[in-house]
Amino acid sequence: CRLYDAKGSLLLQQQAREGGCALCRELYAATGVDTGCAKVHQYGARQAERFGGRYIYFCPADMAYFASPVTIGGQVDGALVGGPVLIMDPEDYLEETPLLVQRGGKLERGLLKAALETFRQVTPDKLKHLSALLFALTVYLGDNSVSLVRSRAQSEQQQSIAAIIQSYKEEEAAVPYPYEKEKHLVQ
Repeated sequence: CRLYDAKGSLLLQQQAREGGCALCRELYAATGVDTGCAKVHQYGARQAERFGGRYIYFCPADMAYFASPVTIGGQVDGALVGGPVLIMDPEDYLEETPLLVQRGGKLERGLLKAALETFRQVTPDKLKHLSALLFALTVYLGDNSVSLVRSRAQSEQQQSIAAIIQSYKEEEAAVPYPYEKEKHLVQ
């Protein structure tokens, strides 16, 4: 878990080692190219505020993270970012991740697999629950829990409305135009 201040600066990082996740350290050591994870986490923290207090996203190395803002006095005072977690089998990850193909060509597969084994593997459903748990923690830490819960409810309502509208559009698209019936009516 990482704690960011309102400006996006990292205040605290609770991990086995400093300097990012094991996978990004291996990629950086092999290629010398920074994966840009710090900016991605700052962006994730801002999006968490925008989308009602919870946001799940992926870093450039395709590891899953989740963020929630800490609100004090009606203002975002910081954010907690949890992760990384792996939501697929490590073997599948090694085969399907574009970043590894682009940047990890110099790395031995064994090193990458060892780095991947340091991550907790979770299902997408459990990732959603971890995000909800982090959200509950930030609501507890902050003092503006009512507005965050309302904002989250509005966000979920907008998502459900968009899903219903999309399903109506798909149903309408599936019905072909009754051209034969139109010809018959014209006659």
